[in-house]
Amino acid sequence: MAFYLTESEQTPSAVGLNVLLDGNDKVEVAGGFMLQVLAEEEIGFNCDCLPERFEATLVILGKEELKAMKDEDHGAEITCQFCGKTYNFTENDLEGLIND
Repeated sequence: MAFYLTESEQTPSAVGLNVLLDGNDKVEVAGGFMLQVLAEEEIGFNCDCLPERFEATLVILGKEELKAMKDEDHGAEITCQFCGKTYNFTENDLEGLIND
């Protein structure tokens, strides 16, 4: 198995298995381990939020709610809860969603 992981997956690996049998040749204890080298990569956070995702969320609210946002709030503002980026939708944007 270690050979396969190292050659086929190209990930240096170590595998160990052991079984302890009792006096009747029945398995008393079994265990094992598998170690693999982790890839070196810079740690970072990249949010994949897009305006189109939030447009789809607005559409779910329904036309009446969108009309109320357009008439009362004159637009909509949505902030991504993961990265904090704010997306603004104008009255024209909301009108387009209502008419779609």
